Amino acid sequence: MAATIIRDEVLEPYFCSRDNHGWTVFEEVKPQEQYITESSTGETYKKAVSHPSNFGSCLKAIAELKTNSHGDYNSIESYITTFTKEHKSISKKFNVGI
Repeated sequence: MAATIIRDEVLEPYFCSRDNHGWTVFEEVKPQEQYITESSTGETYKKAVSHPSNFGSCLKAIAELKTNSHGDYNSIESYITTFTKEHKSISKKFNVGI
């Protein structure tokens, strides 16, 4: 069975994949300029960041990853507010309960 890839702009820079072994969340990573050498191409690559058990968990993991990419938080309330916003943007677009 070939992998099924699920991409959407609301999930970027992340996407989901499903294969015989289960679900994987990947991040599209563009190498930072300082790490590009003459022998490297500097092309975007995919990095596995999570192995959830189902599709809903993939979407929840992406909301968490996006929340954690915002930097530091000064309060739990601020973190929860950001997570809720990310979570709602995904679940509202797809009308799924995650």
